[in-house]
Amino acid sequence: MEPITYFVTYGTSIACFAYYVLTKQEYVLPDVRDREYLLQFHKKAKKVGMNVAEYNRLQNSIAQVENDLKRLQDPLRVHHPPTGTKPFDPADMGSCGDHQLVATSLWNRTQLRLQNLLRTSKPQ
Repeated sequence: MEPITYFVTYGTSIACFAYYVLTKQEYVLPDVRDREYLLQFHKKAKKVGMNVAEYNRLQNSIAQVENDLKRLQDPLRVHHPPTGTKPFDPADMGSCGDHQLVATSLWNRTQLRLQNLLRTSKPQ
């Protein structure tokens, strides 16, 4: 079994070195797969007569439109405070009234904690 593993390992290292000499790229499976896909794609596109530059332009425009759609849909998922409660207003920080602050962001939660700490630490 030892000679078989030796020759398999030695043969693999020779094949990886030959791939590097021919392509000037490291033999990493995703890179090899992408390179082979692109070679086959361009070969078949040339055979069919497809314009690869136009195809790439269309793919880039599709990706840009999908990115714009994701960006436009993002504000629709904003979590608004529940109705009936008063949202945090920095102008009200001077007065420690009995109104409830809505902790919708890290800043609001921090302000709420500070305000509760100030209420509890006041001398009676």
